[in-house]
Amino acid sequence: MPAVPILRLLCFYAGVRGIDVLLPPVLFARRRERFLFWYCLALLILAPTAGVIGALWNGAQGTVMLATPVYCSVMTVMAREALAEMRSELSELWSSLWPIMAATALMAVMVLLLREFALAQRSDPPLVRLLFLSASGAIVYGAALFAIGGPVITEGTEVLGWILRRRNADS
Repeated sequence: MPAVPILRLLCFYAGVRGIDVLLPPVLFARRRERFLFWYCLALLILAPTAGVIGALWNGAQGTVMLATPVYCSVMTVMAREALAEMRSELSELWSSLWPIMAATALMAVMVLLLREFALAQRSDPPLVRLLFLSASGAIVYGAALFAIGGPVITEGTEVLGWILRRRNADS
């Protein structure tokens, strides 16, 4: 239980990181290597510094509490540059991401409700509870994406087709 706050912050960090990896290829394609160098250098200096200060202040939780907002702030600068290079706005990025975020939120709510109400009185082994909640979350996430994320499903299917064709071509 003491690790729960740290894990929650790390989940937020992972969500931001999931978006972050999409942006450097845009900047490379637009020949913005110098910007990416300075971005990486800033991260190399600021994130560990925040992590060390956080560790001295409050241990592991302090590290995550300070390093995560620093990382997100620096990443915001890169996101702004990448969106400017694409001649796009945050609203356009949001229109692509909202089905994924909505499905994630629905999944989280359902898993929390199942944990609190369906499993509260049961004494199943922790592994069984984990498997049940994980499977339930995956089913809810998939159903939500299927219901509201038509373009996401289409694009995912297209990428899967590329992967399978490449594997077949390599065989």
